[in-house]
Amino acid sequence: MELLLLIDTMIHYDRELLKGVKSKLDELNMNINIHIDAIENATYLLSRKWHYVIADFDKRGCEEFISQLSGKKLIFSNAEVTSPPDGILCIYNDNQYVADIALGHFINDGIRNVSVYSDLSDYYQPWAMERKNSFSSLALKLGCCYYSNALEAITTSENRVGVFCTTDRSARKFIRYCIENNIPVPDKVSIIGTDYDELERDISPIPISSIDLNPKQLGRECIELLLNPRPTCKRLIYKAKQLYVDSSAKSAIESDSVVNNALVYIHKHYSRNIRVMQISDYCKVSRKTLDNKFLELKGETVHQYLSNLRLDKSKQLLRETSLSVDSIARQCGYLGQNYLNQLYQKSFGYTPLEYRKRLVE
Repeated sequence: MELLLLIDTMIHYDRELLKGVKSKLDELNMNINIHIDAIENATYLLSRKWHYVIADFDKRGCEEFISQLSGKKLIFSNAEVTSPPDGILCIYNDNQYVADIALGHFINDGIRNVSVYSDLSDYYQPWAMERKNSFSSLALKLGCCYYSNALEAITTSENRVGVFCTTDRSARKFIRYCIENNIPVPDKVSIIGTDYDELERDISPIPISSIDLNPKQLGRECIELLLNPRPTCKRLIYKAKQLYVDSSAKSAIESDSVVNNALVYIHKHYSRNIRVMQISDYCKVSRKTLDNKFLELKGETVHQYLSNLRLDKSKQLLRETSLSVDSIARQCGYLGQNYLNQLYQKSFGYTPLEYRKRLVE
């Protein structure tokens, strides 16, 4: 049987994906010949009979070309694919999750001034724009100060700035800019890249902290989906692995990727009646593991952290708005005014209204 891979092995991501494809086929002991080629060689590719095809959907012309090929076909993409071609399987990267990982690290590090940087060669790529939009919308939702221009942010902000770079190449170039302009990294600017590209990390003047998209595992999942005779889902979302922290985003505060992910989920959803089990499910760990990690790094359980955050947010709304206590309670994830009254009496010895009156006196 013949498997065609439409990828570019000059690119780190595609090379890692190839390793994953090969390892999964070896594991299954499948007698499948792997062919690697490009769309530019269209005449030859169309003349051949293929049993399976895996194609990089981000490559120009892929959408029109892949439908013409024989065999069972699968596309992968670094950006969301809302409408894959008919009859073709699809796996795409969850860029919101990538943004969650980066912002979670910044929040854990006490950084509230943030921005995104993309090198010009990446700037207009759909996946780069998706990462930027996901990060910026999340930062604003969580009450961070978001700068649309990263270069402006690091020169005008008096506070430490966290910069999320859409690739490691962008991170390397941004680090170089900071060094040339005497801006300390990571003391003044904390920088996170994306891809965990060994070459970019090796040639960077400062080792890059990077989110590993784990394309090797993606390659394995491509084979699993492609060889499944009855897939339950024909369009899958793929999540990044984790953040590897190095010198560009080092912190005095100990960091853990699971805790960082949990922090983002909590700050995004504290206004809903979420449970600790939902948070642990999102982080793909048991509640016990999550609690142990929080106790080690935060000195409190996940439930205690969530409860304290809700109380802090309710006090903020009591101070800064004229909203009713019932409205504030519901915006902070409580069932209503009565519950919040009981909680304030138990925690502070006074009611929310009494707290508000004290501020006026």
